[in-house]
Amino acid sequence: MQLFRAKLLRLAGTLVDYLLKDEKSNIVSVWSEGKAGAKRAEMNYKVISTIGNKTLVEVELITGRSHQIRAQLSHHFAPILADVKYGSTYKTKNRCLYLHCFELSIPHPVTKEMMKFTMLPNKNDNIWQQFF
Repeated sequence: MQLFRAKLLRLAGTLVDYLLKDEKSNIVSVWSEGKAGAKRAEMNYKVISTIGNKTLVEVELITGRSHQIRAQLSHHFAPILADVKYGSTYKTKNRCLYLHCFELSIPHPVTKEMMKFTMLPNKNDNIWQQFF
């Protein structure tokens, strides 16, 4: 889940882009298909709630590229709240982004049974409190 300033045209969808990482600056940029070195990146998104100019969005990664969520959401809609590296003007004292892994499912290394872990964002944070 992540928070960013609302600019969505649709409440849900799939984003497919080609991402290229600049190793020197550690920034990923979105390109069209065919750019040398760019890798295909795909994710589904769904708007959960909007309060004022902030939108809570759920993202399901189909691929797992470096900075994928940050780069794609910034390119298509708006940067994640407090993600100054990808264009947000909102800054936090501790430089934390409003990007949170709510659920993680992975196979157990031995039994191969799927294990699922969930965790809500920090309830003491005023911005997250608006949504939870």
